[in-house]
Order: sequence, then C-alpha cells, then structure tokens
Amino acid sequence: MSEENKAIASRFNEFTHGNLALLDKLAAHDCVFHGAEAWGVPPTVEGMKTLLAGTSASLADSEDTIKLCLTEDDLVFMCHEMTFTRVGEF
Repeated sequence: MSEENKAIASRFNEFTHGNLALLDKLAAHDCVFHGAEAWGVPPTVEGMKTLLAGTSASLADSEDTIKLCLTEDDLVFMCHEMTFTRVGEF
C-alpha cells in the first residue's frame, strides 16, 4: 500500500504544470491542504485549485522536484523544491 500511495502522491507535482483537473482524481473529496488558509483560500480541493490557478499565471518556467518522499501505511510525506521565474503579481 505504501508504494502505491507514493506513486499517487508523486503525481501531485503534475498540477504545478497546469493540470488542475488532476486534483479531482488524486485528492479525496474531504482532503485538507494544510497551510492553504495562509494564502487566503480554504483548505479544500477547490481552494487549492484557486491558489494554483492564481500563482501559475505569475510564475514561468516552474519546476517542482521531489526531494524526499516517506511513506508509512496510508500516510505520505513529500518535500518539494520549486524553482521558477516570477513574471507577475504573486
């Protein structure tokens, strides 16, 4: 189960390249995105889509690299490194 969850979680960086519909497939309907409220959006799938749509318009050449991925049972922890060129308001 851990390896399957790790493979699913690793697909999350695809939505940083504009594939926001992927969130509907990967995230549970009751998923909580911790830290989203700091950006002024609810910690829901729709809130995360709003946040990503707004930020992706401001960032060019974005690359999201998974630096660390740990799994245990049904839990997945990922550490990402993101690089980009700022081209607008963030």
